[in-house]
Amino acid sequence: MATTYCSVGDVADFLNVAIDENSKPNKIQVEKLINRSEDKIDNRTGRAWRSITVTNEYKRLPNTYIYGRGHMLDLRYRNVVLTKIEVWNGTSYDDVTAMTTDYTLIAELGQLFIRGYIFSIIRAQRFRISYTYGETVVPKDITEACVKMVSIELINTGWLYDLLPSGTMDQKSRETTINQWKEDVDEIISRRAEIVLVD
Repeated sequence: MATTYCSVGDVADFLNVAIDENSKPNKIQVEKLINRSEDKIDNRTGRAWRSITVTNEYKRLPNTYIYGRGHMLDLRYRNVVLTKIEVWNGTSYDDVTAMTTDYTLIAELGQLFIRGYIFSIIRAQRFRISYTYGETVVPKDITEACVKMVSIELINTGWLYDLLPSGTMDQKSRETTINQWKEDVDEIISRRAEIVLVD
């Protein structure tokens, strides 16, 4: 299983335990936890630091027309690469992706400008857009958030009770540590989250 935001090694180093094919938890189990944590980070921030595919995002034809640009469709995400633009013709969707003179994309803002529909009466779900989005570099704080989310999951499931160095660390100090990690994760995610306007 491929992981992007952090590696099994990052989690093992953070917890100071060995994780491999034969450990408990094993490498595959930790990779699954990382993948779930990556999805949670994406959902909570409204962003991605990997390539994510969006298929059939429906857009209404807005009432406003920007001179020289057309109607602006605000896509749900930024840093997009278009794969398909379809327009409802009254009975089905027509693929107009090849008609590059009819639209302009500002990829980093996730804004698609469509020209040629100024007198259209069909507005609801007029466009169906498919694209990929995501940034290419994973920031260090996102890696930290992912590592801490996975570590919390591992400790809460009881997998690591026997492996973690106990010493003077009792149940209360473990709970304090987990709560601190949760606060760190929440702070990172709130700092990286997109502001979404509801229209």
